[in-house]
Amino acid sequence: GRLRLQAFELCSSRPTELQQLQQLLLTAVTRTAVKGPPTGGLGATVGTCLATTWTAEGPNAARQLYRKLLLLPPAGGDMFKTMVELESGRIGANSAAMGSDQPKLQHDNGKLAIDAVQRTRAVYDAWIAAYGAADVELWVRYALFEQQNSRQGPGKVYWRAVKELQDPDEFILQYRSRVGLV
Repeated sequence: GRLRLQAFELCSSRPTELQQLQQLLLTAVTRTAVKGPPTGGLGATVGTCLATTWTAEGPNAARQLYRKLLLLPPAGGDMFKTMVELESGRIGANSAAMGSDQPKLQHDNGKLAIDAVQRTRAVYDAWIAAYGAADVELWVRYALFEQQNSRQGPGKVYWRAVKELQDPDEFILQYRSRVGLV
């Protein structure tokens, strides 16, 4: 884990090396050809690469890499988690690489701009397609995101989760305690 972080830190200021590392990662995910674990594993490495790319080369480069990764079996849940955090401005939003020509992620009221909300939802939807049948925490995170950023609130996420989860009971408990009553 630590060696992986050091490799990405070293490459963050060297565009050619970072692109080579991205290609190695794409090759590794392709060769693995199986869905990664919900946390850790190759997904954590991919998440680190996405965050480094976002910081070093900008959001569009990270999004392009993410789109390439979506064509392969999911490397792991951490890939999606990192992309949600990047798109929603929780990590990497103040990066100098974004520059002043990048649109603001958030309005002054703390809500995300509509395009950031749409991009974040698209990542959540891909994450759900890969891991939504069993990952209660994923659904709770999505519901909290919608509660903060949607006029309609998290109700649609709640009903989707109840239908799609193999065992929705834990989700219902978590939802009620962390998001609110249905």
